[in-house]
Amino acid sequence: MANRIKLITCVSANVALALCGLSAFDWPVKNFNANKILPTFAQNRKQHFNTSLVFPEAQEVIATDKGKIKLVILEHQDECNWFESTLGNCVIIEHEGNLISVYGNLEKRDAEDALQKERIFSGENLGSAKNSAWNESEGSLEFQIADTKGKAFLNPLVFMPKISSESPLLIDEITIENKFGRSYELASLKSVQAGTYKVFKRRRENSPLHSSSVYVNGTEHERINRDVLSQENNLLTISGQRTYNSVNFFPDERREFLGQIMLLHGNNSIAIIIRNVTEKERTVLFTVQAY
Repeated sequence: MANRIKLITCVSANVALALCGLSAFDWPVKNFNANKILPTFAQNRKQHFNTSLVFPEAQEVIATDKGKIKLVILEHQDECNWFESTLGNCVIIEHEGNLISVYGNLEKRDAEDALQKERIFSGENLGSAKNSAWNESEGSLEFQIADTKGKAFLNPLVFMPKISSESPLLIDEITIENKFGRSYELASLKSVQAGTYKVFKRRRENSPLHSSSVYVNGTEHERINRDVLSQENNLLTISGQRTYNSVNFFPDERREFLGQIMLLHGNNSIAIIIRNVTEKERTVLFTVQAY
């Protein structure tokens, strides 16, 4: 059993693991309210990209797909009480295609029970969630999906059945920022110097994005999908035309990065599109003269 099941204590489980091809997974909890999932994948969480879906008030936690028990992580043990796992008591299940699913914040006895199992069936009970990790809510499940070969986290919502209720798509307070850090509100902007600009919108926690695109005169300058968090120079990043870390995406409490555009001399028609995980989208249009 020691070769197939490994008990790990005194570790931080938020290691950059990676994601690969898509597969069908079920939801890791029963009878949950989709509007209460906090916070969403790749959103700002304490100045870092969030790698989890958090299910507040999760009671019965179940395996999202069949697989093997890969790791069991305990919050702390007698010899190292001073260092707690960021996922609390955690069970990691290995699936086909290099995918793993991570169930953090479990009751200790439930995590220990998993040590006695070799294989897990889809829908099998894994126990109950509690407040054993560094989360914002008692009894909440921290759930992740990753692939050990690609070394990046994957948005779990891509794998899950479509949710019946969706958060509103909100896009307002659009600003552009030049290379010197000066910002302009697009809604009132008539003219600006030609050059490269970063595009931001007002960050709203209740309106998570799945992807964004920015166009100028009908040409897409950048599209950013928030499906994969990869590791670069020990930081989690999202890829568009270049890679962006959480500081690039969330430079302050109010703004969220949407992409980068180049404004050329003359008339510039700017289109900004945001989408949720079901590919529902909203578009806003602006016209700016560049000199």
